[in-house]
Amino acid sequence: MSEKTVRITPIKKLSNEEYIVLFQRYFEPVVGELELRLTQQELKEMLDFQRGYCKHWGYRLVVDFTQLEDVSKQNIERG
Repeated sequence: MSEKTVRITPIKKLSNEEYIVLFQRYFEPVVGELELRLTQQELKEMLDFQRGYCKHWGYRLVVDFTQLEDVSKQNIERG
């Protein structure tokens, strides 16, 4: 990825309405990655902030919900 990109990928929804989120920044040659545990409200605030931040600085924002695993539903189905 040659352009500056911020990628937010919720990867797991926990039973307590929290999310495990992978937060990545591609600013070549530096790639930063964090795994965060956020509430639904914190995730919404993060997305709102990053939209404005990326728009202001001309970065590309990628939000990918395709990898989201819902652990809370799995627990109900198994129970």
